[in-house]
Amino acid sequence: MTIVIKNHIKLAWRNILGQKVHSIINIGGLAVSMAVVLLITLWIDYEAKYDTHHREAARIHLLSHHESNGDRFMEQSPYISYDVIPTAVPEVELAAISHGGRVLISMDNHSFYEKTILFIDSNWTKMFSYQPLKGSFNFFKQHDSRQVAISQSKARQYFGNDDPIGQTLLVDSIPVSVGAVFADVPSNSSFPQNILIPYNATMTKDEQYRLTEWGAFGSLLFLKINPSASIPIVSQKITQIFHSNVPNQKEADIQNRLTPLSDLYWSTEFENSMLPKGNKNTMRVLGILSAVLLLTACINFVNLSIAQNTTRNKEIGIRKVTGASRQQLFVQIIIEILLHVILATFLTVILAFLLLPYFNLLFESELTLSIFQSRTILILIGLLVLVTVLTGIYPALLLSRVSPIQLFKDKIHLSLNVQSLRKVLLIGQLVVAVCATVGAIVIHLQFRYIQEQTAAYKKEQVFSFYAVYPQKSIAYGSPAEKKFSQTLKSVKTELLQQHTIKHISNVNGTSLIDNTYLRDIRYRWQGQPEPVKPYQAITYWIDADYLGVSDLELVAGRWFIEQNTGDKHNLVINETAAKVFGLKEPVVGSNYLEHIDPQYLPNQGTIIGIVKDFHHGSLHEPIQPVIFQLDPFFSTKFIVKTREGQVRQALDAAHTVWKKHFPGYPFEYTFLDEEFNQLYKDDIRAGTFSLIFTVLTVIIACLGILGIAIFTAKQRTKEIGIRKVLGASVSTIVLALSKGFAKMVLLAIIIASPVAWWMMTTWLDNFAYRITLQWWMLVTGGLVIIGITLVTVGIQSIRTAKANPVDSLRDE
Repeated sequence: MTIVIKNHIKLAWRNILGQKVHSIINIGGLAVSMAVVLLITLWIDYEAKYDTHHREAARIHLLSHHESNGDRFMEQSPYISYDVIPTAVPEVELAAISHGGRVLISMDNHSFYEKTILFIDSNWTKMFSYQPLKGSFNFFKQHDSRQVAISQSKARQYFGNDDPIGQTLLVDSIPVSVGAVFADVPSNSSFPQNILIPYNATMTKDEQYRLTEWGAFGSLLFLKINPSASIPIVSQKITQIFHSNVPNQKEADIQNRLTPLSDLYWSTEFENSMLPKGNKNTMRVLGILSAVLLLTACINFVNLSIAQNTTRNKEIGIRKVTGASRQQLFVQIIIEILLHVILATFLTVILAFLLLPYFNLLFESELTLSIFQSRTILILIGLLVLVTVLTGIYPALLLSRVSPIQLFKDKIHLSLNVQSLRKVLLIGQLVVAVCATVGAIVIHLQFRYIQEQTAAYKKEQVFSFYAVYPQKSIAYGSPAEKKFSQTLKSVKTELLQQHTIKHISNVNGTSLIDNTYLRDIRYRWQGQPEPVKPYQAITYWIDADYLGVSDLELVAGRWFIEQNTGDKHNLVINETAAKVFGLKEPVVGSNYLEHIDPQYLPNQGTIIGIVKDFHHGSLHEPIQPVIFQLDPFFSTKFIVKTREGQVRQALDAAHTVWKKHFPGYPFEYTFLDEEFNQLYKDDIRAGTFSLIFTVLTVIIACLGILGIAIFTAKQRTKEIGIRKVLGASVSTIVLALSKGFAKMVLLAIIIASPVAWWMMTTWLDNFAYRITLQWWMLVTGGLVIIGITLVTVGIQSIRTAKANPVDSLRDE
């Protein structure tokens, strides 16, 4: 038995080497699709295991807050609830609290901002799974601790091979020492931070009011719930606590919700979430597409295998005549195909290693690939078995049951059902190729439309940066506040003196293209009754120069005038706000009254202008009411618009001004096109992947067409020879061979058109503002596939038509 299998392997290897072109196409097509499936499967496994490394993740819940009649969830809680809830709610076994941010790290006369930090309480490392390597987490129990814990990779970055324990560094100018080193947290964690700092280590005395203020929502509060407890009952108890302590919570009917840590990554209801979020639909779509790609490659392999084996008819016929059974031929063909798949699997691993960095960049993941990992081995074995079954059974059964007479005549008569099946499979491939091509076209056009909506900003010429507070908190009206305000004015004045800078504006943390935070507006408009519920609008706190930076278009009234003191309480709104607020013409000149606190006089002012609606956020969302107000505090964010072609010079000038006013602090800036790419990263990813999928699908479909063309030409060799002897031209023969393929492509386009239309309509429905799907997009996708198909078939047909008819008519 061993000798027989050994002989089969030798014969299979000889046939692979003897049919180099077919073997390269077979193995290469399989390897590419298997590599994509391997990477997608690893990524799905990576996403599915988010936060699963924490022990008892299902018992850990994030406390969030929302209006009972709304869908807006806030994930932050006040610090004092961390102290009160575990005592008042017995079902809560443990509470842990944290907040993120960034700190200025100073060491060895070098300063830089560190964003991978987390301020935590003493229970955090008990609730979540951290592995201490050196030192201990006990210092977190000390209220005035000046120690921090850092990850192993961060320890190497900061201190090299030196022992990090006891090493000193400055955190926001406060000296701290390293008290513990922990193992790197898995990247598929909601808390991948590399530095853990005691909760109030850098908190000033002016900020400590937050520890006892019920209205200070700014921390993530996690609760470990008893497994026998009812989550709805626990949530209701917590809601009662907040209604009793938080102002306006009961009146606004604010409810609380507990989200399990295991579900947190997939939750989409949170507003302005600080935690990473996944998308199950993306996982499903990528899983389906990778499966389709693999199936398409397997179909091609089958078609090419049959076409290749028809050139070995005499060999198979002789083996049958000399006594080879159907089972032996079946085993031989299966072994040969298995050898192809094994070689494709080796090539798959190589391709996966080469593609992994680009894959991680595209999906913002940190996948690792090792052939010694159990999950990688299992995936590869699963792929090998699956592909062998899909590609081997059909050709082996088909060729092993053909009679020797047919084989010696070099003509295999396939049953009608078999021929129909192969055509159906090829048409299915072409349908996928057409749908993928149309999808790539539509996604490209939609993204170009998005680019056009924000083209006026000239994103590559606009950058922003934040000034540095001299300390954590400054009392309004204090000498320190006045001095800081003067510093900000000086920075702006000096920047405007630079000839490379066209406009500059101070805003309150507002992005030009990504501002979606709706706040309650308690306005009472002149001549209207007080609203039952507050309006919701997006508020921009800006200065008078914002118009020059943003390129907003005034449709009525005027913009703010800095020297006009009355404008401090006046408003500019967008067109949507005028409609939502129910303002009557003329809107400009409408007065408002706003009650914020009964202890103070109400704000009152006038609408002085209306700007044309603009996209303040993603085009996935509808335009909301927008209100512009002058910021009385002179905010710390600067938005700079440079002159065309002078971006580098403007940055250098800004850096010089920065070093003058904020020495010792790193100058960090962000370009508007970077914000744009971050805002639409999922759409950019979809466009990139759709292009890759389309290219691979079309290539594999072409290989399938080539397999059918080779098989067809082989079956009609003598017919073509007779046609040439009777005077048929090359073009006539090419047309005869291509006609059948043209019919299949046209049928595929007819089938694919409604499918592609439905798919892309569904995708475009995710956008509030979108292109209109038009017939020419389908036609263009179809023409691309027609052209590629005819070229593929034409090349093989021309080669067959030019063959010497003497060779094709020679009797065996």
